[in-house]
Amino acid sequence: MLGAYSQYGWFHPGPLLFYLLAPFYTVGGRTVYGLDLGAFVINVLSLVIIASIVGRRRSLSPVTAVSLLAGLSAYLARLPDLLTSAWNPHISVWPFAALIAGTAATADGTIAWLPAVAVLASFVVQTHVGFAPVALALGFIASAGNVRVVLFDRERRLRSVAWMLFSMVVVQMVWLPVLADEITGDPGNLTKICADRRLPALLAVGPWRI
Repeated sequence: MLGAYSQYGWFHPGPLLFYLLAPFYTVGGRTVYGLDLGAFVINVLSLVIIASIVGRRRSLSPVTAVSLLAGLSAYLARLPDLLTSAWNPHISVWPFAALIAGTAATADGTIAWLPAVAVLASFVVQTHVGFAPVALALGFIASAGNVRVVLFDRERRLRSVAWMLFSMVVVQMVWLPVLADEITGDPGNLTKICADRRLPALLAVGPWRI
């Protein structure tokens, strides 16, 4: 019902990472190799999302493409095991990049990406609390883009409302274990996180030290 244990005496917000890794951990004989495989699949799917979104943007210039490739190469050279690391600050990096791309696409009017944004934002926040402020901001931007379509695009209004309602259901399902723990806990894990005086510093530094 909770995420990875933190050195500060509480757990990161949610168990979504564990749910996604569990099948690979089982198939891998409950060894670290299964975790590595699960991390690899999660990261590759994130890269596929990014490539799908970027590939649809015809206005992407060669200079931008080369810059993105150079930045990616430099990052992977600094962290060569990033694609297969299940450590919670590492496993959040590429889903977070996919979240940024999905938010941009949704804000640009591609409303079908809103549920993916909801899942990606929930994933990075549940996996590492340090992503919470920026993930919430990106989720708000994506939602605002959907609201803009509802208000000003009559042709896509019903579809936009449908995607928004579906995204709300997805968020509720993903966060159900966390809310259940908060209700039944004494106190709940979210209360422990919010009560920690070191939280502002953690959110300021968070996973960015990577």
